[in-house]
Amino acid sequence: MAKATRTLVVEDSRSMRKLLEHLLQERGHVVQTVPSAEEALALFDESPFDLMIVDWTLPGQNGVELTRAVRARPGGQVPFILMLTGRSGVDELVAVLDAGASDFVAKPLSSRLLETRLAIAERSIAVEQSRRRMREHLLLTDRLASVGTLAAGIAHELNNPLASVLSNLELSKEELGRPLPLGEEQIAQLQEQLGDALDGAERMARIVHDLHAFSSGVNAPADVVAPQEAVTAAVRLCWNELRHRVQLEQTLGPVPDVCAPQGVIAQVVLKLLLHSIASLGDEADERKLFVVTGTSPDGRALISVGHDGPLISPERMETLFDPYLTAPESTESSGLGLAISKNLVERIGGTLEAESSEVRGTHFHVSLPAAGQVRSSAPPRANDPAEEPRRARVVIIDDEPMLGRSLRRVLKKHDVTVFESGRDALTHLAEADAPDLILCDLMMPEMNGIQFFEALRAEQPTLVDRVTFMTGGAFTPKTADFVRQSGRPVLAKPFDMSEIRRLVRATVASDGR
Repeated sequence: MAKATRTLVVEDSRSMRKLLEHLLQERGHVVQTVPSAEEALALFDESPFDLMIVDWTLPGQNGVELTRAVRARPGGQVPFILMLTGRSGVDELVAVLDAGASDFVAKPLSSRLLETRLAIAERSIAVEQSRRRMREHLLLTDRLASVGTLAAGIAHELNNPLASVLSNLELSKEELGRPLPLGEEQIAQLQEQLGDALDGAERMARIVHDLHAFSSGVNAPADVVAPQEAVTAAVRLCWNELRHRVQLEQTLGPVPDVCAPQGVIAQVVLKLLLHSIASLGDEADERKLFVVTGTSPDGRALISVGHDGPLISPERMETLFDPYLTAPESTESSGLGLAISKNLVERIGGTLEAESSEVRGTHFHVSLPAAGQVRSSAPPRANDPAEEPRRARVVIIDDEPMLGRSLRRVLKKHDVTVFESGRDALTHLAEADAPDLILCDLMMPEMNGIQFFEALRAEQPTLVDRVTFMTGGAFTPKTADFVRQSGRPVLAKPFDMSEIRRLVRATVASDGR
């Protein structure tokens, strides 16, 4: 079923607004009308329209100025803008189109001409909506293809440390099952086994962290991110493909931070890496793959991915980033990946270009604007003191019983109460002394972290500033927006013991409760 066209009429004449509203509603449009440019911009900022019918002559800001303002806004290229004008001079009409209007209709309005112009606008909007749906479909298709390519490699990378963790824990369990006391040699063996198990678990945590970076939505709000971290995550995610098929040379020079949704840069670099590996084909073992980061003379972040293998022909270069004409170099390389990568880079204000020559080989160059701010370095971590300043009251809400038990053990010097249900926690908080800290998981059945927080804010608003959220990383953009608006800190799972202890110590030290 076709989506109804959302239309905004900006016209200071009340009778003309009513006439246009009636005509558009008969054509199946969802219509809003306003008499001024200022009101139109306020509505547009809430949600862009498909079609805007704008009178040139308006009180305050005129229609041409409104058109320029719309086009300069995020999403401003989406609407079809139809200008109504009583002016007929060629220079004036050119100015209308130069400002960004899609078409114009001369006043006094001819109903037949207006309906013809509306039919043209509706056809154009339908084509653009179809293109957007196609782009979304291509993005999903390419994402699934990338995940399929990575799945075996990631499973391999996880299985190695997992085998180490399981075997060392099993051996340690056997050692502890022997008659006590344990000798020095047995204790040393246990320490070595548990140390290896911990190293393996930390390695798995890094892989999961990198995978989360890849899976983050491209429509997520922008944040300040470090491109080097994204490049490193992308390389680790496809390391199994890289190490068995190509010689990797990395030159990771200083690079400024950029403003982008988390995960976008990692996705782009990953697509370029996989495309480059596949382009080498059977010659991969004899070829080199290059990954370079740096800073341009004008301060932009630069990322290059390239190889010294087959060159791209001039004919192919002309359609390299066309999603409809780009063919894969081999069955393992998705031509869509290049088109989608270019789209992702341009959405965050950057450029993606390709070069292929006998002298330099084949390279893809990503250039991104710097964020204009410097990430603050984390202060050195202090060693955990032998004794906490005082016993803290901690409430933990998580539907995973093993995590609750683990946190209780980590915080054994404090008064810890664990709940698997947000509702049970609310009942407890209404009856017990106020806790110093509430650790609440975001994703839970029945009552999730957001619902718990909203209920707590309604019932006991003085406790909301004691909440710290916990997350395994799998939450929606809506949840991410809520967490940002709440202003509460978030702990990413898995977290280590010292991180939890520092949080409790800082909570106790920061107030006099």
